[in-house]
Formats: sequence, structure tokens, C-alpha cells
Amino acid sequence: MKRNGDGMMSQTIVMPIHNEEKLLLYSLRPLLDLPQYIRIIIVLDRCTDRSEQIIKWFARHRQNVKIVHKNAVFKTANPAWDAYLFGSEYADHFLYWIGADIVINPEMFDVRYLSGFTPLKFQYIDYPNHLGFAYFKLLSKLTKHYCCEVFEKSQLALYDFPREELIGLSRKQNFRLINLSVMHMRKTKNNLREYTQGFNRRLQKESFVRVVLHSILFWKPYVLIGYLYGR
Repeated sequence: MKRNGDGMMSQTIVMPIHNEEKLLLYSLRPLLDLPQYIRIIIVLDRCTDRSEQIIKWFARHRQNVKIVHKNAVFKTANPAWDAYLFGSEYADHFLYWIGADIVINPEMFDVRYLSGFTPLKFQYIDYPNHLGFAYFKLLSKLTKHYCCEVFEKSQLALYDFPREELIGLSRKQNFRLINLSVMHMRKTKNNLREYTQGFNRRLQKESFVRVVLHSILFWKPYVLIGYLYGR
């Protein structure tokens, strides 16, 4: 097992960024307090806003940060996964894929979660853009949102790209779902993303009742449309 000079297992965060200046002030703040042995790879993916300036400020205030620039799509039809793949080339043993719209929980880096080398997903709750935080926390527990993949770099080749959500490894190896929550901040609606989520949940044979709850209570009708189309 690869370890750093302090004897800790090598862990690398890969965070792609494409015009996220409004969210970075929130998502970067908890990363400042992480132990320095955790490397952070920032992928600047054709940014045209102030994201690069914010990241350069971040790199001045936090050691062990590497900034890489990505200017072309080259592996999959999905720009987000392309950026994750691009950043992963610079990563160490364990990879944490974290979106620029996610506020992490520092406990997710506890090494006990890495025992057995099982790929992980952490539960997320949406930012409370209506009806309040407690309401969203309850709904997230019912509908089971997961994100922030964690895996060994050697497992990267097992991924089935470019699945939008519920990314699965080969049938020989599945994710372990962790109930530790992170916060998802993006409030903008994206019908195509919702449709793809629903379609993939049908492929994963997720409960129809759970999908209906997700679609209605989170005001995401295209999740249900995508699920029904996949039947």
C-alpha cells in the first residue's frame, strides 16, 4: 500500500471546475482545513469566469494543490467525466471524485472507510432552496442520493463511462454506500440531467415508488419521465 512520508495512505481529491465562481467560495472552504497529506488536483476545464483566479488564491493558502488545465474533450461524450479522468492521471493511490458544487464532510477522509479497498459513495443532501433544510434532509434519506466516488486508482479502468449518475463498476465489484452526508449546492434545473438520472435508475432497477417520491418531492418531473422511458 502506498503511503506518504507521514505514514498515511496516499489520498487525492480530483475536483473539475467549469465556470463555478459562485460556488467555489463554499466548496473550497472545508478543503483548507484538511490534512496536508491529502493532495488536491484542480482541473480547470475551459473556464471563462473568475474560477481560475479563485483557485490560484486557494493554492496560495493551501499546500499540496496541483492545478491542471484541460482544453479539449477526448475520452467520453460527457465533459464532466472527461475532466475527472484527466485529473485522475495525476492522482495517487486513493481517488476522491468531488464536484465543485459539493461541500464535503471532513469525516469522509477517515482512513477506516478505506479498509478492504471497496469503492465508496457518500450520501448527499440538496441545498435547501425551498421548504427548508430539515425537509430536504428527510427526503434525501428516503430517496438515497449518493455522490463523491472513492476508489483505488487501479480500479479506474473498471468504470462504465459516461453514465451520468449511479456510476457502477463492473458486475464483479459494486460500490459500498456510506450514510455520511455531504451538501450539494447546485440549485439550477437541468432537464437533461434529471432525465438521465431517471433513465439510469430504471437500468439499476430502483424502486418505482422511490423514483416517484424523488420526482415529486424534489420537483424533478424529468426524473420520472426518464425512468418511465427506460421501462
